[in-house]
Amino acid sequence: MLIKWIACQVREGQQQSFSRGQEQWRAVREVDGFLGQVGGWNVSDPAEAVILACWRDEAAYRAFMANHHDPIFAKTRQQQTYERIRVELYERVRDMPGTMENVLDALAVGKWLRLERRPVLPEADSLAGWTGAAAGVAGKAVKEGGRFLVATVWDATQPDQEGTSGAIIAALEDAWLVLP
Repeated sequence: MLIKWIACQVREGQQQSFSRGQEQWRAVREVDGFLGQVGGWNVSDPAEAVILACWRDEAAYRAFMANHHDPIFAKTRQQQTYERIRVELYERVRDMPGTMENVLDALAVGKWLRLERRPVLPEADSLAGWTGAAAGVAGKAVKEGGRFLVATVWDATQPDQEGTSGAIIAALEDAWLVLP
């Protein structure tokens, strides 16, 4: 599975326009290889939109970028709403079950998304005992092979940020959820 992490620094006063544009990405649900997408606002920086998308593999993602991305993006009119965008790609290394078996199942019930870049793969392969943790996934950076991403979806309780320098926690927007 390929994991795509997108972060957009949205211009002041443009959050509502960005959000309406993000809802237009529902069109991606029909694309072969698309597995699901969630997004919301960074609780530490309310001007930062965070999106997590999952694809079957890199080939399916590349086909989407070549054949579908630009027409959908043009329809969203999001380009005028943000100052910066960062896109990072990760290959799944392992699933991290919580109250659900995998992150794809958790997308539909998620209320919070926690993202953390790490220089090493975390030892824990389960979220058992973490109250509110539905499921997660750990991925290795496609371009920077020595970096990892741990993405966890939480179904009720906002994740704790203590002891996790650099972690991003986003309050998920129901209207941004896209499932195939």
